[in-house]
Formats: sequence, C-alpha cells, structure tokens
Amino acid sequence: MLRLNTGIPPTSMESRSRLGLLTLLDGNTANDDPAGFPNGRRLSDDVTDIAARVVAGVLAGPDFNRFPHNRIGDLVNRNDVPYLESFPYVGPAHPGREP
Repeated sequence: MLRLNTGIPPTSMESRSRLGLLTLLDGNTANDDPAGFPNGRRLSDDVTDIAARVVAGVLAGPDFNRFPHNRIGDLVNRNDVPYLESFPYVGPAHPGREP
C-alpha cells in the first residue's frame, strides 16, 4: 500500500529541489522541500540519487550528508530540456534530423 500524505502542500517549481525530502537533513531551512519522492513522485525528482543515498545510510544523521557521501548518485543532476508545469509536463522532444 502506498500512503500519500496530502497534508504536505506542493512546492513551487522555482523552490523545488531534485532531492526532495533529503533537503530536510542539510540544516539549511531555506531550501527545505518536504514534497515529492517518497511522498508522491514529481517529474523533477531525482529518484535514483535519493534512493542511492538512503540505501547508503544518509538517513543515519546529518553528518552523513556531507562530502564524500553527498556525491553518491548517477551524476545526472538535471534534464537537458526544461520540464513544463502543465500537461504534457515533459519538454518537447529533440528533432530527429539535427546532427
């Protein structure tokens, strides 16, 4: 069963962090983003990096979310085409004829 906490309001696109809930651990309240994965899934959430850091033990404490442990992930930190805020949400496809 997947439980979605609807008491957490959505975060505006400008304030979103690709690490979602993990931003609560860094001690900087200016970039806190409790919405998103694992409480739902936004297109801009970096699920691979979040899951890899949790498996490695980032939830063990705030000291773990520093170098070199904050480097855990797939090294893909942004999309090459910006996401949209309305349907279809993903950016336009690359044209197939450009080199």
